[in-house]
Amino acid sequence: MNDVCNDKIITHITRRNGENCVLMSEEEYMSMCETLYLFGNPANARHLEKSLQEAEEGKFVQIDL
Repeated sequence: MNDVCNDKIITHITRRNGENCVLMSEEEYMSMCETLYLFGNPANARHLEKSLQEAEEGKFVQIDL
């Protein structure tokens, strides 16, 4: 479990007589839930996709805090 938490490894657990499972850190799980929530609204998803595209194209301003 330390590897899962420290190295952000998602582990697939295959069981013989039951459903398979996935083990991940709580931090990874919360991050995934937030991403699904943010992309769950179509208008918000379009805005985020546009922002990601602009960042990939270098169309951003870096601000030092």
